Amino acid sequence: MRSDERKHRILFVDDETGVLRGLKRSLRKMRNEWDMRFACGAQEALSMMEEERADIIVSDMQMPEMDGADLLETVRKSYPHTNRIILSGYTKEESVLKTVGPAHFYLAKPCSTEDITNAITRLVDMRAYVSNEHLRDFSNSIRKLPSIPSIVRELIVELEKDEPSIECVAEVISRDIALTAQTLRLTNSAFFSLPFKATTPLQAVKLLGIETIRDVILTAGVVGVFQGSKEEAMSLERLSNNCLVIGQLARDICEYWDLSKQECGQASCAGVVSHLGTLLLQTANHDQYQEAMKSLNDGDGELIEAEENTFNTNHQKIGAYMLGLWGFALPIIEAVGYHHSLPPEQLTKRSPMLALYISQVLCKGENWDMEQQKELKNMLDWDAISHLVSENEFEIWLELLNKRAHTKLREDEGV
Repeated sequence: MRSDERKHRILFVDDETGVLRGLKRSLRKMRNEWDMRFACGAQEALSMMEEERADIIVSDMQMPEMDGADLLETVRKSYPHTNRIILSGYTKEESVLKTVGPAHFYLAKPCSTEDITNAITRLVDMRAYVSNEHLRDFSNSIRKLPSIPSIVRELIVELEKDEPSIECVAEVISRDIALTAQTLRLTNSAFFSLPFKATTPLQAVKLLGIETIRDVILTAGVVGVFQGSKEEAMSLERLSNNCLVIGQLARDICEYWDLSKQECGQASCAGVVSHLGTLLLQTANHDQYQEAMKSLNDGDGELIEAEENTFNTNHQKIGAYMLGLWGFALPIIEAVGYHHSLPPEQLTKRSPMLALYISQVLCKGENWDMEQQKELKNMLDWDAISHLVSENEFEIWLELLNKRAHTKLREDEGV
């Protein structure tokens, strides 16, 4: 650590002094990296936060007077700067669901020192990724992501049926960025100790079950309804639909490359949540975002440059930041974080990140005619990717895109 960098402040909270002593002893090796404090109970933790706010708080769940979920909810509201980790061996589902909103990260007891260290290190790294402190604090403070009203209504109708269809529920969720991100968030964390991480809403719904999905959507308070105008809601719906197509094409490209089933799923997942950051930027300041987009319409710059000029960050970074907080797999985070601007040092093999980059470029021409689509080739950074893919593949990628678009058209027409 450089001498001009301050240590990250980490606050550990438990109502048992013996547990705190054990944590202090086991984490001694991190004392040169972290400024660690230890609070016996929620009230002492809040007093410490008043004196000096923590960058990250790690709290036990089951405590008297105020449990960990209530403590982290108070911290969320009063100290948005702080990232929040819940540490608990209390497994009642209603208690777990209570932590979905206020906690960024969930660690289940028994939990090793290595698990705790890795979780904190991950959050420290993600904090450095977004330089705009205001937007980082805004993202930290979010409890609900805005969902498309018509889709929320459609989902509630299906969930309230006597026998809701898993396939229908998953299909509705897949058409909304916020619903998809929140659903996959559960299966990409230790909330329910699931056997593997889902990369599609259908996998998530099958793993979690209809009852849990119903509780998350209807009672956990993590799904909000978009409050903007009808035109803005339609714009959000188009964004969600575009992400769905991007994710599907990214999977198709990975399958064409014969990548593993896991990598194909990661590419699909990254595509579907690739514009989570756009949703967050629009939610943080819709008018400012629209002004930034107007500069694009006026031909004054590229999307990422316009966002950087306006927010000192971009939708790639803020989206990857949130996925990192929520415990998504690193290949998904990297793919989202670089889907418009590939990092040369990481281009060592065909990967979900490379597939997503190619997919987001090609999907710009989803509704173009074949002659127009040829121009997409010039939008790809061949200098960066030519050692991994051949220009001859471009026609194959176009075939995958148009096959996907044709299938969707037939479905929309009820064929």
